[in-house]
Amino acid sequence: MPTGVTMQRVNSPGEARILEALTSGGTVAFAMASQTVSTAVLTLADDFGFTEAQLARAKRAFITSTKAAVRYTYDGTAPTDELGHLLPQDATPPLDVLGVANIANLQFILDSGAATDAIVLVTLEE
Repeated sequence: MPTGVTMQRVNSPGEARILEALTSGGTVAFAMASQTVSTAVLTLADDFGFTEAQLARAKRAFITSTKAAVRYTYDGTAPTDELGHLLPQDATPPLDVLGVANIANLQFILDSGAATDAIVLVTLEE
């Protein structure tokens, strides 16, 4: 083994993910919430239940939408059912939003073409 290299024992898949994130400069999840999105605009602080402190820590948000598509904005303006970026149902890859201000400003509303409410899941990472 090269000089300066140490072996790290990993006991679980969760530990493996954390170790990989820490050693590769990546992020680690610390909070998650989901919310049903319908015809009213929802924000992460007011409707998903994230605290101000959590939003201030978040460097990345990993976001999925199931059951229906949603519209979103992250510039501080509210989306409408026809205006805003489209996050399709079960989008692959999921949406990644970077930056504390962008994450804190995220807002969601159901897309006009949706036949049913969506469920949006947000995981915050630091």
